[in-house]
Amino acid sequence: MPYGIEPIPPADEINGSTALPLTRVKRIIKLDEEIGTCSSSAAFLVTVAAEMFIQYLAKQGYKGAQKDRRKNLQYKDLANAVAALDTLEFLSDTIPRTVPYKKIATERTKKASGELGAGQMTINGGRAEWAWECQWEEEVK
Repeated sequence: MPYGIEPIPPADEINGSTALPLTRVKRIIKLDEEIGTCSSSAAFLVTVAAEMFIQYLAKQGYKGAQKDRRKNLQYKDLANAVAALDTLEFLSDTIPRTVPYKKIATERTKKASGELGAGQMTINGGRAEWAWECQWEEEVK
């Protein structure tokens, strides 16, 4: 660990202090136009809930890191946890799985060369233009 930075141990019980800064959470709550005012106790509960959620997400990601025999949590661990758990599905747009560049490059070359899978049609591809020409010929007759 870097000098002077100690990890914050998780609290076993709520003791009135939070790891997240309460003033920043209040500021974030005030950004919502639908919420007029927020009491200190409500902001405290939101802060504690956010901490509990972050701990849950980190624990689920750490399980993936342990499977790979690592102690450090990486982005792919969190992305795999989000993809695997139904309770974290709402984060699938925020924390998507990464795709290797090699896979993207092969897909681009496949599209550029005109190779299509079964049942696929493109506007510039032969099958799509042929289908349009057949439809047009039927309308002309």
